Amino acid sequence: MDAWLNDWAQLIFRWVHVLAAIAWIGHAFFFHSMEKALRAPEVDGVDPDVHGELWMVHGGGFFRMQKTRVLPPVYTGHLHWFKYEAGLTWVSGFLLLVALYYLTGGVLMIDASVMQMSATTSVAIGLGTLIFGWVAYDFIWAGPIGRVGKDPTLGTILTVLLIASIGVGLTFVLSGRAAFLHTGALLGTIMTANVWMRIIPGSNKMVAALEKGEEPDLRLGAIGHQRSVHNGYMHFPIVFLMISNHYPFTFGSEWSAVLLLVMLALGAATRQLFYDGWSAHWAVKGVVGLGTVAVLALTFPKPPAPPPDPASTAKTDGTPIDPATAKQVRGVVRFEGEAPPPKELKLYGDCLKLATGPVYDDSVLVADGKLQNAFVWIDTGWEGFQIPAAPSAEVEVDQRGCVYAPRIHGARVGQPVTFVNSDSMFHNVRTVAKDNDTFNLNMPAKDQRITRTFLRPERMVAARCDVHPWMLSHIGLVEHDWWAISGEDGSFSFDGVPPGTYTVKAWHEVFGERTAEITVGADAPSVELVFTPAGG
Repeated sequence: MDAWLNDWAQLIFRWVHVLAAIAWIGHAFFFHSMEKALRAPEVDGVDPDVHGELWMVHGGGFFRMQKTRVLPPVYTGHLHWFKYEAGLTWVSGFLLLVALYYLTGGVLMIDASVMQMSATTSVAIGLGTLIFGWVAYDFIWAGPIGRVGKDPTLGTILTVLLIASIGVGLTFVLSGRAAFLHTGALLGTIMTANVWMRIIPGSNKMVAALEKGEEPDLRLGAIGHQRSVHNGYMHFPIVFLMISNHYPFTFGSEWSAVLLLVMLALGAATRQLFYDGWSAHWAVKGVVGLGTVAVLALTFPKPPAPPPDPASTAKTDGTPIDPATAKQVRGVVRFEGEAPPPKELKLYGDCLKLATGPVYDDSVLVADGKLQNAFVWIDTGWEGFQIPAAPSAEVEVDQRGCVYAPRIHGARVGQPVTFVNSDSMFHNVRTVAKDNDTFNLNMPAKDQRITRTFLRPERMVAARCDVHPWMLSHIGLVEHDWWAISGEDGSFSFDGVPPGTYTVKAWHEVFGERTAEITVGADAPSVELVFTPAGG
């Protein structure tokens, strides 16, 4: 029942938000287009207070629009205000933000690989962004820097720096999806506050003065026009930011902060080109052209690495391994100290429906002092032996129930790794690596499979779903077969290890690495690796 109500609440909020936004921005486009097309009256008898007029045809009739800063001689008092669309857009958007981001325990706000924080902190950052952004912006334009009558250059520069720095800053503390959305929410908050706190109050005062037969304060109209122009430059960027959450190749890109800046600039310049056409300033056309090229370059997918020749993954020089003398090495990964308690994930929507019970973050799994999901491998000492080619069997990394199952994987260099979407919902898979090529691919269909081959050893390659930022897996890529993942009892083993002295390493995504030395001789050794809360 709760999931059903939450789904309907989100659907209604989103529906109202989209409809109100269409009406608001549509009216804004209409008025800005009229402003651009106004011409001086071309016929006699027009009131001298008419600032400009525009003839239009629509719906089988003709419209004569006139702009004046005073009331006409015949005035009925029936002014049509365009303000409720703005208020409804913001309110519905904010309610959707609360329902989807703030009441779900931070699952869409927090990306542990970006910054670890509490859900309360993430919500405070989101709300603080909206409040601080508006206060700082309004201080610039209501104060001595950008008030009407002053040269707007400095105010414009400071506003661009303010929005850009907040947007980029968010990408370093929140998940990419939340960072892009909150940058858009900031623009929406500024635009709505401009309407309700600066444009409409000033217009009300002007109307009241005109109705009393008094001279209106034209400075109030100039402030309204100034803020309306600002809103106009935010239209294109905000539309991109609000729909970007459907496209992980943007907010989930390794260049997400750069893409955010480029799209802000590209959106503002496109707005100017939209109204000016090809008569726009060369700088505007330059930003549009260069911005488009930059976006394509930053998001252009890398071609998949070709599967290697099996012989290239084998090591034929060195000492052959004698199965008669090779031993099985056993070990255990222990944890000393107090392990952090499991954190329940407050899933939402279809993810919640897939869960059969509470779902917990499984980055730390400790039972009876044994640590699960440590990746263990022989790091050195193996180099002098012959190594067989990598297996051709695929290693499957499954997205199931909105989590990666299992969380830790291992594969040979050159072994195919297949990413599977077992959910009937949209996921993506983005890898984060230092030594291997990375990719970011959408997986919208159930049972979709994407196979990639990693050609270099690396501990570890991360695989993420940016649509659901809690979804994370790690893949250890090793040059040989002597690797393992510790089980529920912390145990692991390597088969067929020839006599010799080796360095064994264990990696854990929270606690770091641990190293031990072993010697394989007549007897099979056992090894113990101990982690502590401080790591190592």
